[in-house]
Amino acid sequence: MLLAVPLPLVLPFVLLLSGMPQTTGCADLTSCREAALEAASRKNYESFHDLAWRAVQRGRPNDPELMYLLARAQSLSGRPGDALVMLRRLASMGAVAEAREHEDFARVRALSGWSDVEALLLSAAEGRTAEAVIRADPPPPARAAPAEKEATAGAPKAGAPVARSTVPAARAAAAPARGGEALRLPALGIDGVALAYDSASQRFVLADRRANKLIVADDVFSHVNDLAGPASAGFGTVTALAIDGRRGDLWVTSNAADGAASIHKLQLVSGRALSRRDIPADLLPALFSDIAVTDGGTLLLADSASSRLLRMNPASGALEREIRLGAAAPSSVTAAGDVAYIAHDAGLTRADLRTGRLTEIRAAPDVTLEGLQRIRWYGGSLIAIQRTETGARLVRILLGRGGTVASSVESLDDDRT
Repeated sequence: MLLAVPLPLVLPFVLLLSGMPQTTGCADLTSCREAALEAASRKNYESFHDLAWRAVQRGRPNDPELMYLLARAQSLSGRPGDALVMLRRLASMGAVAEAREHEDFARVRALSGWSDVEALLLSAAEGRTAEAVIRADPPPPARAAPAEKEATAGAPKAGAPVARSTVPAARAAAAPARGGEALRLPALGIDGVALAYDSASQRFVLADRRANKLIVADDVFSHVNDLAGPASAGFGTVTALAIDGRRGDLWVTSNAADGAASIHKLQLVSGRALSRRDIPADLLPALFSDIAVTDGGTLLLADSASSRLLRMNPASGALEREIRLGAAAPSSVTAAGDVAYIAHDAGLTRADLRTGRLTEIRAAPDVTLEGLQRIRWYGGSLIAIQRTETGARLVRILLGRGGTVASSVESLDDDRT
């Protein structure tokens, strides 16, 4: 049975982890952007798309010029539907793009949904000057100083110069302040079962159990839109999701009424379904309570129905050797290099992913590991949501002795109900 985690508590939990750095194949924003434009000039549009996506990850969240670069790459690489989604986002931000005339967007203009997006772009263009238009081939940005090269965590560093945008009126979402007021979902009848945060675009991805769909929330929940559902992505009942920010993938698990279980791969930026892997009959029953992605891209699937950890190679779709967890039904899993930590009702287990060896985490005196509902590895320790007698709390679990002893549990907020 899946555990319902209170979203008002999950939000600060996800935000706290949102600043984790993401590495890519190019060194920084400038080199990624230049490499993308060079690939476009050679008409190597698949590389153009990959490098444009990496530039978006490296740049400021919701940077309109980078988003437009990605939209252009999506169109030229045969992804006009994804480009249409990106142009709609730009128009909703008030950014004006020249996609209405540029030849690179011919495929997008042929889509049935283009007229609606064109109307949004025309509305955004009212009262703007020619200088406010995003150009398909803007001049290259100045080389970034070392202090401003990495911007994946959101806001620029103190004292670093802020790059000017050629779209003055385009709004970028403000990064949520650490230690500020807890974020709340709007009163939309959303019953959240899973939540993740994409720091590259500053968007939340939320699985809504009631409507059985994925939604995205921009600008700290001021804009909420559907991303994918059963009809577009072939879901059963959604049970968990995870973002692979390094590769731009969104992974979702679902179950069908007949007990079948599936793993779905979607494009993070658009929600477009890319692949589906059904769990073989000889591995059923399966009910995935959580999913994690290792640095190498391997999926870790916490199966609460069969009390095990499954691993999937994302390239081949092959399910590798399972790790049996005994009687404990896992509630959450997180990757930490070559090991994984699995939370369950009775405590916490450490799994060596190379050997499959399991070690129960021992708690120091006055430390309890019961009631852990969600765990994530961050900064050399575990961030967790822990159920208490009075509700739930956000905690940091500090580990010692080779990661096998919980030396202390620090509360990161007041108890919440």
